[in-house]
Amino acid sequence: MSITFSDSKAVSQLNNQLSENVHNRTAIISQSPDLIFGNQLDVIATAIDTTGLIAGIIDWLGLEAFVNSFMGKVGSNVKANSGQVLKSLVLQLLSVPYQTLYGTAEFFQNRPIDALLGTNIVPEDLNRHVLGRFLDDVYDADCEKLYVLCANLITERLGLSPTEVHIDTTSFHYDGQAKNGDEGSINIDYGYSRDHRPDLPQIIELMLADGQSKLPIYQRTISGNVNDNKSFFDTVAQAWPLIIEQFKDLSYLVGDSALCTSSIFDEAANKGIKIVTRVPDKLKITKECFAKAEQESMTPVFEDQEDSPLGLWCGFTKIGEQDVKLLLIDNTKLKAQKEATIRRRAQKELENVQDKLKKLQTQPKKCQKDAEAEVNKLVKKCKYCVISEITYEDVIKQARRGRPRKDGINEQQLEAVKVKANVSLNEEAIKQTLKNETKYVIATNDLERDFTMAELLSIYKRQSVIERKWRILKDPTLMVNAIYLKTPRRIEALMWVLSIALLIFSACEYMVRKTMKENELTIPNPEHKKQQDQATLNRLFKYMENCHLSLVYVSATKTLHISGLTPELMKLLLHLVPDVAKYYTPNNYKSFIERVYGVIL
Repeated sequence: MSITFSDSKAVSQLNNQLSENVHNRTAIISQSPDLIFGNQLDVIATAIDTTGLIAGIIDWLGLEAFVNSFMGKVGSNVKANSGQVLKSLVLQLLSVPYQTLYGTAEFFQNRPIDALLGTNIVPEDLNRHVLGRFLDDVYDADCEKLYVLCANLITERLGLSPTEVHIDTTSFHYDGQAKNGDEGSINIDYGYSRDHRPDLPQIIELMLADGQSKLPIYQRTISGNVNDNKSFFDTVAQAWPLIIEQFKDLSYLVGDSALCTSSIFDEAANKGIKIVTRVPDKLKITKECFAKAEQESMTPVFEDQEDSPLGLWCGFTKIGEQDVKLLLIDNTKLKAQKEATIRRRAQKELENVQDKLKKLQTQPKKCQKDAEAEVNKLVKKCKYCVISEITYEDVIKQARRGRPRKDGINEQQLEAVKVKANVSLNEEAIKQTLKNETKYVIATNDLERDFTMAELLSIYKRQSVIERKWRILKDPTLMVNAIYLKTPRRIEALMWVLSIALLIFSACEYMVRKTMKENELTIPNPEHKKQQDQATLNRLFKYMENCHLSLVYVSATKTLHISGLTPELMKLLLHLVPDVAKYYTPNNYKSFIERVYGVIL
């Protein structure tokens, strides 16, 4: 039963043995450790799925040993050290959707935990007390510094040297009450919510990602009420020395318009940082660039592309005390999409104004002055609508109760004033807004480099890499989108764990795609009609999960197999690092079968 991945004969041998021993007589059940036929144990099936791939990547990166050297053991009475606890949490986060932190022991109940972690432990050794103490130790070890060191270890292992990083933030809502952090930890507070839960307190996660490899190389958890301008400035002023110490070739910091402030540009000059950022549309220099586009013709940025965006150099200006170069971009192919967006906004505004005008009829104001003030507020707020034919109707009532006077003269007084008006879409305002909606201005303080428009725009457009990382981090099928821990310290440590999982996910995707490209490997697309040669890791995970990769022991022949391995997966595993292939080799699990089920192989 010695099956290896050394050559194509081993692949053929594995397929033949699977066909002979389990064809038409076993059903591989991923969620059950054994399958009983009659009264005799016949087949044992244990799920492996994607855990073998992630475990192999972690081993090859050397992350477990590095964390142990930095943190040490969780405690003298705990069987799993810090590196093994981290490895177990990452395997859990990147394997099965909708996992909870306190469900780690349950997750490993039906998996060969000792083989995956390389130690003689059982799932119960990863209970919530162990995990809680681990989070405390992570916080005490300095999450920010430890993450940068881990990121540097991984980039060096992959042979990468980042030169540009992209900065961005996102928020995670907290299912509880707002809390003030203690001992320098974060505040869980209300603020602008990126996940559309302004009713709940939140924390903010800031991250820097390499524009080329897409690896997140820096993370920091921030209090929930801090805006991007401040958090970006603090990163430049306080965190950059730590970052540049580990990534010495780093020179460019790229971000959205929140990076474009005088204080950030001045501080970046002191730190020797080259910035590429979008200029806020509301600034005067942006409007001047838009006006310049009406006087001068714009040229294609990418000359070899038919639908290339248009560009125009707009000279130099100052942001703070720093000279910057400006590039105006007009992405005309987005015009239809932008128009649809603007019209949705206009329709929403129209409905909102109609509701408020209706309220001024059903709940009139006490006098015409108040009514006029309310209407003026509405007029000023209208961006895409026009309010016309405004009239004010007095609501009169008798001045006193009782019967009318005998002389027929009734005393009356003003009770309220109703407002009637028509509201319609302002087509001219919509047209004027659309005129500049596809335009934006990019600024850089790197005046020494002779940028082409294509080079500068390409650097800025790689900002999307960080946004894709947020989608992965907040996808509940992989990680989390809400937080339930009680203490700010542990929440900060949890975000470190999630960021490490995202870092390993990104490193794994980088390795897989590079291996597939260099060796011309493919996997089927979801419809199995075409082959994908640059599949995302999400797609590979889905493919592996649908193959139901499991460790199968057949008692009748005393043989071990890995079920579900397709030719495409076998080739990919063969060409990846040996640490990965090990976890899909049956011999790796002999001790697990012998220990758990009491059989001798």
